[in-house]
Amino acid sequence: MASQRGIESLEKLQISDDHDSGSDLVTKPPNIVIYADNDRKEEVKNFVFHNVSADSYVVYHLNIDQILKAPWQENVALLVIAHEDIISSDIMDAFTNFVKDGGKIISLYSGFNLAGITISELPCDKKFLFGQTLFKSSDGKVEAQFDTAIFCKSYVLPLDNAEENIRVLATSSIEDLPQAQPVILDISYGKGRAILSQIRLERSPDNIAVDDEKIFAKLKKSNSYRFSVFTECLSILGVKPGFTTLPALTPAYLLGEPYNLQVLQQKLSRVLRDGKISGKNLTLEFIDASDKFQEQSENSMTVFMINSIFPPKNACQSFQWNDYWSSLKTKTLGRTVMFSEVITSTMTVLEINQFLMNVNQDSGLVIIANQQTQGRGRSGNNWISPRGCLMTSIPLTISRRSIIGSRLPLLVNITGLAVVKAVRSLEGYENIPLGIKWPNDIYYRDEIKLGGIILKSQTIGNNDPQIVVGCGLNVSNSNPTMCINDIIARFNNRTEGANLKPISVGRLAGLLYNNLETIISNIEKFGIGQFQREYYKYWIHSNKKVKIANRGNEDFSIAGINDYGFLCVTDRHGQKVTLQPDGNSFDLMRNLITLKN
Repeated sequence: MASQRGIESLEKLQISDDHDSGSDLVTKPPNIVIYADNDRKEEVKNFVFHNVSADSYVVYHLNIDQILKAPWQENVALLVIAHEDIISSDIMDAFTNFVKDGGKIISLYSGFNLAGITISELPCDKKFLFGQTLFKSSDGKVEAQFDTAIFCKSYVLPLDNAEENIRVLATSSIEDLPQAQPVILDISYGKGRAILSQIRLERSPDNIAVDDEKIFAKLKKSNSYRFSVFTECLSILGVKPGFTTLPALTPAYLLGEPYNLQVLQQKLSRVLRDGKISGKNLTLEFIDASDKFQEQSENSMTVFMINSIFPPKNACQSFQWNDYWSSLKTKTLGRTVMFSEVITSTMTVLEINQFLMNVNQDSGLVIIANQQTQGRGRSGNNWISPRGCLMTSIPLTISRRSIIGSRLPLLVNITGLAVVKAVRSLEGYENIPLGIKWPNDIYYRDEIKLGGIILKSQTIGNNDPQIVVGCGLNVSNSNPTMCINDIIARFNNRTEGANLKPISVGRLAGLLYNNLETIISNIEKFGIGQFQREYYKYWIHSNKKVKIANRGNEDFSIAGINDYGFLCVTDRHGQKVTLQPDGNSFDLMRNLITLKN
């Protein structure tokens, strides 16, 4: 392993490199991030999902460590704050600076304020006040009057609003109060904009403790205004409203080549209890294709056992099975498939230790989903994946005495190379500008992220480590940013005589597993040097100069990766600095490497 002395703690690493910026492209992933109290997280997230298109935005929760350490700001189209408790000064400063620098915020009954705004406690001897709210959009074109629950707070504007940067979007008339109270504000601040609401737009009347049936009935009749006001606020901030329902979870199908499937079934039979195997957060129930199954949930999934390489008619139709099996050339990997149309996360299935321990190299199992409702990223982010992605988790058994077994982080780099080669090793596709961004992302040039890789490992006793590699890749989904088939179409339009065909998710999956198995085998046969040379052909950091913030204006050169997949840079004297992937984030959107922990 690299010594601690050789791992540099970086504040910033700036890239100085001239390249075609591709100004006609969307280069910033449109993320919507949520900072909420623990007991409001799911309610707020579901409300946001309901009002924006999952095909246009990635929505995930933001935690304190990410706010203070990770370079999240430049990737964010909207920050939603639903944190009722006191917000610490450092987080308040981070959010204020985010708006000042051009960011957009919606605050839902939170302690966030700026531009001299203060929050006033209204006289209240119960959990909420009943009032009638008048909403007017900034341009005056949208007006609505509806009944609302006011949770005993309103805003007080500063006496000096000379710049007229604060506009009252909504006031609530509340019984026994002499004047209408400002409850929704539109604030222009610096280069950005924020909408602050003391109405809990995310909260349904069903989730408010209302004893008076007449008041409850009025709130229910006005319920639709929660959504129309929120979508109007989104429009004011330049965020595209939409309608997204969380897709219903579906059963999985376990199918594959007869020998590989038999190996897996025999292994599982030793640990199944009444056809089930349970982990911390999920129970898998294995049944025959003819059996009935219950509705799926986040904690329970049915797996149909299919003795074929194809699913039953009218099942799993989103996946191109003919493309998959005709592309797959592996000895083992991918010869058994567990597929689900909609799953929480392919990684979750493999967190059941007994299941993972019994998935050995002879079965070649992979997990594939058309959509994930709780897809995972390297920093713990969750999101709903749009249709048209390849979402897969790959369990691997690696001998601890092998070359890779003593260098497990290298599997992230190996998988990145396998993804890119799956496309660029095809005849005619060699010049498709798909590349690897250290440590774990797949990019179009060095501009747009198309996918990412996550690695989880565990060792039980003296056994070989159990590895799960997760990969998510935009294949045919043009939203929220760009996909591989967009790049192919763009290449065709810009290259005389080019007429490359789009690649299906099924075909790409087969090609990925081919390359992954081959690369792992070649490293064990020929060593790491050959792998590194091939890796550099496809990574996007060649000939880059960087600056380390705490070392003045001195230029450093990116030298490559070491045998563990760690990034190496050198100064003008040839002194090497080594960066671990788990310790640093390479953010090309801001041209920075930042310390994560």
